[in-house]
Amino acid sequence: MLKFFQQKFIDNEEKIQNWLFKKTANLPGLIYSSVDLRNSGFKIAAIDVNIFPAGWNNICPKYSRSASQAFKNYLNKHYSQAKKILIFPESHTKNLFYFENLLHLQNILIEAGFETLIGHNLDNFGEQQQVKINDKDQLILHKLKKSQNTLSTISNFIPDLIISNNDFSNHIPYILLNIDQPIIPNPQLGWFKRNKINNIIFYQQLITEFAELLDLDPWLFYPISELVEEIDFQSKQGVSQIAEVINNIIKLTKKKFNEYSINLEPYIFIKNASGTYGIGVESFNSVQEFLNMNRKQRNKLSVGKGSQKIHKVIIQEGIQTVDRYKQFIAEPVIYLVNNEPIGGFFRLNDRKNDKENLNSKGMSFSKLCFHEILVYNNANQEDIQPEHLKKIYYTLAQIASIAASLENQFLAI
Repeated sequence: MLKFFQQKFIDNEEKIQNWLFKKTANLPGLIYSSVDLRNSGFKIAAIDVNIFPAGWNNICPKYSRSASQAFKNYLNKHYSQAKKILIFPESHTKNLFYFENLLHLQNILIEAGFETLIGHNLDNFGEQQQVKINDKDQLILHKLKKSQNTLSTISNFIPDLIISNNDFSNHIPYILLNIDQPIIPNPQLGWFKRNKINNIIFYQQLITEFAELLDLDPWLFYPISELVEEIDFQSKQGVSQIAEVINNIIKLTKKKFNEYSINLEPYIFIKNASGTYGIGVESFNSVQEFLNMNRKQRNKLSVGKGSQKIHKVIIQEGIQTVDRYKQFIAEPVIYLVNNEPIGGFFRLNDRKNDKENLNSKGMSFSKLCFHEILVYNNANQEDIQPEHLKKIYYTLAQIASIAASLENQFLAI
């Protein structure tokens, strides 16, 4: 099937590029995003979009240079007066991998020609807090202050623009409220307010149109998904409604499997509708398995990042992954600037099987350098060239990122 997809993308290259151009021509893109993909061998789909992506330290060095140019182009076009940039980070105080991500993002922006500092709003960090990342690298986080409506560092660095690397899971911090400087991406896209179903709806609309362009079934490029609200796993409120949705999605998936002679059993994911970091995610093979979930699973689905209680979930068709990297179960994560793919990495997990959530304990990363990929082993490769697979991954990630830009536009209505 992958070889079939490859040929479809090759034969329709000009159509695809023209279609993407039309979709983005008058649509302001997000400064950055990342897209999780799943490739089952018979379908490839975007399964999650992050609007405040970390993980920049996992990008291939060659792609970091491309990212610098992409940031430069975007900022010069949309924020031409901006010379000084402040990165507003998450409140991680011990996560060295996250700090390494900040350092790489800072260096990418510096290479793009912008004076860039990283701020912090933590009581237990100093005015210029040094964080040692390794024997060679260290990060400096600058304490922030707000004077009237202007945000600056204690040392009086006044940014022209704030780029948030904080996904606002709980709320928008007071220090960022009512300031004169622009903040991108829009903090209203934070998880305290954002619902994944909006991206899913926009993505499915775009994919339906895209698939028609290629004369293909849109199901081959999206997971069947449905939102369930007003749930509480501890009190079991909404459990019967979830069971009904699971049953329906499994039936629809089974029908598609029969249509394409796929000899697999459907399964589903339950995901926090307003969450990230792989928290609040669990898979189930049947309605009965869901109804018989244990206390550990119930607790896992009850609380998201920042101990936020989960009241809304997405029930999503499970897509197992055939991607392998050095024999590890893998899934690609693609990074974009202004809806343009600039690279990515493989998320790996040696504790999970090909059906499970890889964004969990045991996770590791490997730079996804398509131009030098020799140890990539796709179980359904069928002689498909990595460069062509890259094109498929990039195109679907681009469509998911365009859907996120439509989310942003929807907020302004």
